[in-house]
Amino acid sequence: MGTFVYILAGLGACSLTLLLAVGVFFLLVKRKLAKLAAGIATSDGRSPIRLHLHRAAVDAPPLPEEAARLCGEFAALGFEQVGPFAIEEMPTTRLVGFAHPTERLGAAVYHMDGIGAWCDLVARYPEGIELTVSSAPDMGRVDLRPGKRTVFEPAARPERLLELFLEARGPEPALPFEPEHFARIFEESYAEDMDWRTLRGPATDDEIRRVAAASGTAISEADLERMRALERAKWLNSVWDLLALRFGQSPEAPADWDRRREEAVFIHDRMSPEDVLAACGALELDVPGLEDIRGGAAGLLGARYDTSLPARGLFQNIVDRMEPELRPTRIGALKKPMEAEVWWPRG
Repeated sequence: MGTFVYILAGLGACSLTLLLAVGVFFLLVKRKLAKLAAGIATSDGRSPIRLHLHRAAVDAPPLPEEAARLCGEFAALGFEQVGPFAIEEMPTTRLVGFAHPTERLGAAVYHMDGIGAWCDLVARYPEGIELTVSSAPDMGRVDLRPGKRTVFEPAARPERLLELFLEARGPEPALPFEPEHFARIFEESYAEDMDWRTLRGPATDDEIRRVAAASGTAISEADLERMRALERAKWLNSVWDLLALRFGQSPEAPADWDRRREEAVFIHDRMSPEDVLAACGALELDVPGLEDIRGGAAGLLGARYDTSLPARGLFQNIVDRMEPELRPTRIGALKKPMEAEVWWPRG
């Protein structure tokens, strides 16, 4: 369920993942969409690592007219309504779910402030395969995880989406899509998409160019370089979100993890030497020469420390050369989704 922030990749999660993925690129290319950023991403522009659906409050305002019309068209096609839902991490987005009792299909109608209404049809198959047909707006296409297939026809009505789905589906039967499991299916699909995007790495140059082209914006090499840096910073923060989530669920997490999680620094081998320096700063380490290095004398890093080491080794090299009473506290490690060590400031 996904689109620019990766509107959400798939069952709503499909177009939503995509909107979220694309949405964030678009925000950087088209500043007029700043309002969208507030509704779909965190303060630094990254997408939420997880979404949580809750039944909408009984006193919630009625759906906007176009979203209500789409809901009526799904009902006329034999879909059973589930919801409406509020999305905890996206307060300006409304969602109504649907399930077809015999066709093993799910559907979602969305309304997002600043974007309007759109809808998705989705079917799930064994081994993580999903087929989504979406009417989401064309903000430029981003890559989808393996096994995910999405057909887009912007502004298509539900009946047309069903026609497109019947043309695109294969002979194998879809998995059941029970109405009572709609929220769980949606959340799991979004989580799988976001985990894949986070572990794959920052947005690629091709993705940035596709999104820029869809917006009608010419992008220079200097623009591309800036976007690379922004996307890498956003990706590093998304990695932190994912690792913090996983570590908090592990038996190694200390009893006061929830209270102190924001203090944690994760060191993993996809970090650059400059990222390791930033981690030292976040841990407030008193490292000899660190201010000179951070101030721009990058050559001093290689002169003082072994930068040929992977990030975890480089960080340990820095820590080992500190006075014992000044060293940070290692509180644990992760093997999955990537190998990482978890540190807190000393004391």
